[in-house]
Amino acid sequence: TGDSIRLQLGIDTVHYLSDTSCIDLMNKLIANKDVNKSILIIGHSNTIPLIIRKLGLPDYPKDYIPANEFDNLFLLTFKDGAASLKKMKYGAASGSSATMQ
Repeated sequence: TGDSIRLQLGIDTVHYLSDTSCIDLMNKLIANKDVNKSILIIGHSNTIPLIIRKLGLPDYPKDYIPANEFDNLFLLTFKDGAASLKKMKYGAASGSSATMQ
């Protein structure tokens, strides 16, 4: 999923184990000194809510993101130690969002 942006920007990618604890992801963020940087994390519909909670929004709902939606973009920002989230769409509509016009 990230290859096109990796090739376009000439950057390296780091693969992480997708699990319910997000421990591998957090360890790799620390090991690569990515804390306090802008990073792109690519995940699946069943892991994105977990990642959002682990990165600073522990009360983020465990909403099910349909597996056929590929146009979701979640922007997590931090200001004065507080996390906030903005959900956006990008590109052509996919999945259930394609029927919402």
